[in-house]
Amino acid sequence: MSEEFYRVAIVQDESGHDYMIPHELMDEFNHDLYEPEEDVDFNDKWWNYAVGGAINYCCELYAKRTLK
Repeated sequence: MSEEFYRVAIVQDESGHDYMIPHELMDEFNHDLYEPEEDVDFNDKWWNYAVGGAINYCCELYAKRTLK
């Protein structure tokens, strides 16, 4: 296994929930957030990216993932 760091963005929805979204998924996330389709359950699709607390917005963030 190897690891890599990837750039993420912090996005807040209308309810005040913060999400840490990989940059390559931002277009899809924004589409689901602002132009939802009936057959897509936003919470089921994006809950893995939800942050369970406050985020510091004054720095650029990266996350680490393990590659198989």
